[in-house]
Amino acid sequence: MVYTPIPEWMKETLVSPNQVETNPTVQEREPEPEAVETDVPEDVQDEIRALAAAEAETLAFEEPPEETFDEEEPPEDTDGEEEAFEAEAQPEEAEEPLREPPSPPRPLRRFEVAFRAEPLKAFLAQVAHLVDEAKIVANRDGWHVRAVDPAHVALIDVHLTDVVDAVERMDGTPRSLQDDVPFGADVEKLLALVKKAKREDIVRIAADLPNASDQDMLTVEMGGMRRTMAPIDTADLADPRIPALTLPAKVEIAAADLLDASRAAEDVSDHVRLTATRDGLSVSAEGDMDKVSIDFRRGESVEVELRGPGDAYSSLFPLDYLTSFLKTVKREALVLRLGTDYPVRLDWDGMTKGTYLCAPRIESP
Repeated sequence: MVYTPIPEWMKETLVSPNQVETNPTVQEREPEPEAVETDVPEDVQDEIRALAAAEAETLAFEEPPEETFDEEEPPEDTDGEEEAFEAEAQPEEAEEPLREPPSPPRPLRRFEVAFRAEPLKAFLAQVAHLVDEAKIVANRDGWHVRAVDPAHVALIDVHLTDVVDAVERMDGTPRSLQDDVPFGADVEKLLALVKKAKREDIVRIAADLPNASDQDMLTVEMGGMRRTMAPIDTADLADPRIPALTLPAKVEIAAADLLDASRAAEDVSDHVRLTATRDGLSVSAEGDMDKVSIDFRRGESVEVELRGPGDAYSSLFPLDYLTSFLKTVKREALVLRLGTDYPVRLDWDGMTKGTYLCAPRIESP
């Protein structure tokens, strides 16, 4: 079909308001004034209308559907936020204070104390029977421990002075140990280790001086063996005071004899009574049905001195405390001091030197 070009004066009739609404591709026009009637013959008008309808169908067929796209929102103005972020991420640099020059490293200070194995075993056993952990004070004269048991029934104050060597090393250079050096130790673990030493062995124990380094380990060397172990913090360990007591009775007795008597009392009771008279010392125990008494006469196995006005002084003591202590000093000679319902005090000076106090059991009337 051949279309005749539409005269310019006829084009205004091709687009109507309805076509604008139904065909989005046709550019919307402003409303035009109504067409003026002309003297066009009727048959020409029919032909014009047919041509317009045919052209409208062709336009509708050839024009592709309008593609729709999501309109992208214009990017927000984030310049202000970026500037704020940069300001937050990069704060103004403050002036860096002047740094002090690093302090020189502290010199490594260690102390080393050497003992013969046998006295060291006795010392540790005397402490370990009462407490598991203890604060040990080392100096050039040896070691010293003062400890009280958790129940505060007994106290021990013991010195080990059989020193083979006691030195302080400053960056490896030895010199005589000048000051007291306290350190904490697991005495049970240390005793178990030292028990492996032979009688003639020299046991050397070394540790860093307090706050001297970050390693702070105990080192034990004996018979070719070297063992390290962590020390115990002394902050929680008690530092007890020895009470001042006036005890009128004084008895000199072998620890082995007193140990035998306490073992005999264990068969009858869990408490033992110690009685000092001008004639000697009596160790007795009384159970529900049985009784036992062991007497040590003055001038034969004991020496007795009474300084008070009375003729006898007696107190009752827990056998488990007394027996466990006597086992650790069974080779020693003891000086026993006693009063009525007062603690018993036992002093010795042999392989080790010390004092042991045990509280009495007060019987209600």
